[in-house]
Amino acid sequence: MNVDYYETLGVERDSSAQDIKQAYREKSKTTHPDKGGSDEEFARVNEAYKVLSNDEARKIYDVTGKSIYNPIEIEEESKILLVSIFEEILDIKTDQFSQFEYGIIGCLSEMVEQRLQARGKDVKIITKRIEKLIDSLGVITRKDDEPNIFDDLINDKIKIKEQDLALAELDVKIIQHAIKILDDYDCKVKSGGIDMLFESFRLRCSSTDKPKGDLKLPSNDSFGCLDVPAITDGDQNDDSRKE
Repeated sequence: MNVDYYETLGVERDSSAQDIKQAYREKSKTTHPDKGGSDEEFARVNEAYKVLSNDEARKIYDVTGKSIYNPIEIEEESKILLVSIFEEILDIKTDQFSQFEYGIIGCLSEMVEQRLQARGKDVKIITKRIEKLIDSLGVITRKDDEPNIFDDLINDKIKIKEQDLALAELDVKIIQHAIKILDDYDCKVKSGGIDMLFESFRLRCSSTDKPKGDLKLPSNDSFGCLDVPAITDGDQNDDSRKE
């Protein structure tokens, strides 16, 4: 259940940092347990202020409705991510899944790490794009005081990119937490050639040379191929090409 932090503090969504700080002070006076309030209500006010007083957290909250400080939300999103990746591996060959136990955590880790690198690059690309758009403001000027349609367009694009950036930054935090979750898991060692299969996958993923196209694990008599979309320079530059 999403909480409206602006409503909690009694401020508008476009309120300044000073307005939010002042509202927090006023709310604290009435919700503090020593002033007749409750622990739960005071905790909600503190959480709202913690998010809205932090520029990055507020930006992510405005776009996604999620708080980077809410451990429950981050935990759930991280689990959903891990389960979805695990399902991709599970769907390779369900009837032979028990043979995939050896190296499965390593495989999961590599796939999660790939996603982290990809979203990390997205953050850098989008940030640079926003900087370029900001630099473009005012390049074309009007001779009168009427609205500048070109700056209006640039501002609209900046808003869209800021939303994309907020989503990418939230994804990074979710993926980072997913990696921590994996530290609590282990798998049984199985005999056979599956260790070579996953070792091949690991080497391909960690190679200094970027793989092109899809990564295909080598097949043998017992196992098929695992197709994992590779991260390519082209994928990372899609954002720039669209603009």
